[in-house]
Formats: sequence, structure tokens, C-alpha cells
Amino acid sequence: MRKVGSDLNYVPWVFAGMALAFPIMLMLPFSLPFIIGGGLVFWGLKKINLFKSVKKWVKTKGTLLQTDIGVYEEMDRGVIKNYTPLVYFSYLWEGSENKSNMYSIDKKITWSHDLEVITKEINHIESLKELQVYVNPQRSNEAVLNIEISKNSYSHAYAILASGIIIILLGIVLIIKT
Repeated sequence: MRKVGSDLNYVPWVFAGMALAFPIMLMLPFSLPFIIGGGLVFWGLKKINLFKSVKKWVKTKGTLLQTDIGVYEEMDRGVIKNYTPLVYFSYLWEGSENKSNMYSIDKKITWSHDLEVITKEINHIESLKELQVYVNPQRSNEAVLNIEISKNSYSHAYAILASGIIIILLGIVLIIKT
């Protein structure tokens, strides 16, 4: 098993964002909702477009190079471990051989608290003679084995988009009221 991350990795980014937002808020307090809202709208639209474009990715055949089990740790009332398959594979695209280690675009669909589920998934992948690889036609270096997107990921992307729109609208109301 290989450690692939922890939710504590996001703590420095939160503090950096707050440190950047503080001077902007002091100098231009009315611009903050537009900056935050615009960022959320951009992020939400980017995720939604990615999820929709994955369905248009092209199938090709690939070869399995290596598998492993990844462990992602969450610090919520103790350490909660999420397991995910790590799959390294090669594939041919437009006459050249490429390599990838992305099992899925939507990591949440592949994570599990149960190690047995991930072990079965890896055993299934190892038993395949040829892999079905999905390649992004615009960027041939992006390829995955699983193009499923969970309903939760879609709803989160739409919630981020809606949150950004609401924050922008609140910024407009704030400007009108003052």
C-alpha cells in the first residue's frame, strides 16, 4: 500500500487563501463577493464541463504495467482511511505509446473504506488480458480506465456553481443597499 495523501494537505492552501483575501477585503470590501463568487462559478463550470466531456473520450486498448493500493487519510475524529486502486498502464494513441496512472477522473467513485473492495477491483483489473482505456482526444496524455462520474460529484459541482452565483448576487445586493 502506498500513501496518496491526507486532508491535512489542504490546510496551507486555506491559510494562503485567507491571507490573500484579507488585504483585498480591507482595501476593496465590496469586491470580495465578486472575487469569491467568480472563483466558485469558474470552478463549478470547469468541473461540470470536465464531467460532460469525459463521455466523449475515445476508447483504445492498453496494457497493464503495475497495480498498487493507495491510502488516503482523513482526520475526522481520528484517522479514517480511504483506499483506492493505483493502476499504471500504457496505451497506443495515434501511433505513439503513452503511459498514465489515472484510474478515474472521479476519485470519489473509486475510494472505499473497505480494503477488500479495492483488492477485488485490483484483482479484476489484473485478470483482464487487455484494458479498455479512455483517452481525451484533445489531450492524448490524459487517459483513464474508468469514466464513471458519481451523482455526488455532479451535485457538488452544481452546488459550487450555485454558491458562486448566490455570493455574486449577495455582492450586488450589498452594493445596492449601501
